[in-house]
Amino acid sequence: MKNSKKLLSIILCFIIIVSATVTSFVASAQSVPAFDETKPYVKATSTPVYSGEETTLTFEIGNNASTTTHKGFWAMRHTLSFDSSVISFVEGETNEYGKFPVFAAGEKFENLLISPISADNEFVFLYTNSLGNIVNNTNNGVLFTIKFKVSEDAQPGTYYFEYKDYKDSNVIDIANNSVAFTYNQPAITVLGEETEPSSTEPSSTEPSSTEPSSTEPSSTEPSSTEPSSTEPSSTEPSSTEPISTEPSSTEPSSTEPSSTEPSSTEPSSTEPSSTENPKDPSGDDNFPTVTEPTESTSTTKPSQTTQKVELGTIGSISVKVSGKNKVEITYPKVANAKSYEVYRANYGSKSFVRLGKVSKSPFVDNTVKGGKKYVYKVRAINGDVYKDSK
Repeated sequence: MKNSKKLLSIILCFIIIVSATVTSFVASAQSVPAFDETKPYVKATSTPVYSGEETTLTFEIGNNASTTTHKGFWAMRHTLSFDSSVISFVEGETNEYGKFPVFAAGEKFENLLISPISADNEFVFLYTNSLGNIVNNTNNGVLFTIKFKVSEDAQPGTYYFEYKDYKDSNVIDIANNSVAFTYNQPAITVLGEETEPSSTEPSSTEPSSTEPSSTEPSSTEPSSTEPSSTEPSSTEPSSTEPISTEPSSTEPSSTEPSSTEPSSTEPSSTEPSSTENPKDPSGDDNFPTVTEPTESTSTTKPSQTTQKVELGTIGSISVKVSGKNKVEITYPKVANAKSYEVYRANYGSKSFVRLGKVSKSPFVDNTVKGGKKYVYKVRAINGDVYKDSK
């Protein structure tokens, strides 16, 4: 088997490296150098997930061989530990050497090896550039990827990996000299659900046949969480009927748009934006997250031009379950709109979060959870001008 032969050759590399550099690797543990993107670095990133989901941790090399004193490296070996009560390996191939996690070496670092799963809370990765042609690797890019699963009962938060027993000599060149890299702290972020007021949460798991008036998104919602709080509700289409993510015979209903065409476009002074997660302790910003749209603070934006773009009315929005944990939102094309943003709130909540931006219908939301109910709204955009469904 091709993979087994390749694995065997890499393990042989591992044995030779350990025997050749034993004096280097017995040094006492040291502090991990703080991450600095202006210097040679190893950077780990992952996509935030909900409890029970899988995510991929990606390690990449940057600024390799970027200075007169740093001319690449020949071998790298590190051990990382993590909280196994929250994070576990996604198991992959099993062969005569043991069971391995699902991982993939980067294109420019194909000799990389991940250790077999012998402990449920740590793993070792080892890279050697070549045995037949002893030269330093001066490439940059993805070092390797490895998959993990978050436990079903994981609490929202960021869970960090630790470089265990770090030593400068864990990275060496062909002359057996230590090679300096900086490191960020690898982490996996678990997302949390928004709190739903108990007084507005229906007891049934099926969509209600009528929409409670207390849960209708309207212009009286707090301006900090509503995509727009300045548009007259009488000229906007009403919100979609709450949709259950459990497939059922009942199609979530859509509300027809108002027959009154808005007489003017209400551009906002700011585009909806998303912020970034707080930086991890090493100073690296790795975990983007969807956030609520910013407040619309004015009805017109000062401009040197006198002609305004007028967007058409947003028509009926259709929301349907299209698969497991997947909902499809469709809507008609809006005149003069260049793109569309889709927002979601938990049923009974007035806090909408931005899911994404597309150039046309439909938009697929694959982050829903079974048994939950959601309300969606669509924003048509042309530059600084936008119009929301209600």
